[in-house]
Amino acid sequence: MNLDLPQHLHATRDLLMGSMKTHSSEQAPALPAALLEDLTRSVAIQPAEQRESHFARVFESFRSMVGSSSFGTAAAAIAVLAVASSVVLRPDASPSRQDTFRGASAYSAADTTRVFLVGAPAGTLTELESTTDFEDGVFSSAATLLDTADLKGARVIVDFQSGVITGINTKGESVYHTDVPETSSGLALEIASVLTRL
Repeated sequence: MNLDLPQHLHATRDLLMGSMKTHSSEQAPALPAALLEDLTRSVAIQPAEQRESHFARVFESFRSMVGSSSFGTAAAAIAVLAVASSVVLRPDASPSRQDTFRGASAYSAADTTRVFLVGAPAGTLTELESTTDFEDGVFSSAATLLDTADLKGARVIVDFQSGVITGINTKGESVYHTDVPETSSGLALEIASVLTRL
């Protein structure tokens, strides 16, 4: 007798236990064939090539993210800024910026690519210097385009009067032209894009 059950449930227990007894000649019904096949298929171990691994799911998610147009635009902007900053952020010959591993730096301040803003609206120069990662002193302002005519070295001229950004290489040749964008963030990206072409 189960001592855990209260006394009033003993009769119910005995009734249930008696109903589970089968006759000695009784046989279990036949198992439907389709049921056995379904059970076998559901518990069968899948071959390794059919199972999708966690790595495959992660890779597929990464691939779909990289393939999206918004990711491509952001990646292109980051790549342009990275390449442009490596062009602009060249070391100069000042004692604090010398290459101590191989001796004095091969570059001088004259080798630095400069960006000239011609007829820029008030505050544009200050905004570019404070919101971008370009080297200090890269940006200069000029009143007219003639003020930049006799300059030497690679340079970018942003002419707000004509609405054109021009890239000039170290030989003095104009190598690229584009329009001045309306926003300061777009202006920084366009300058970086021109710098990569010099």
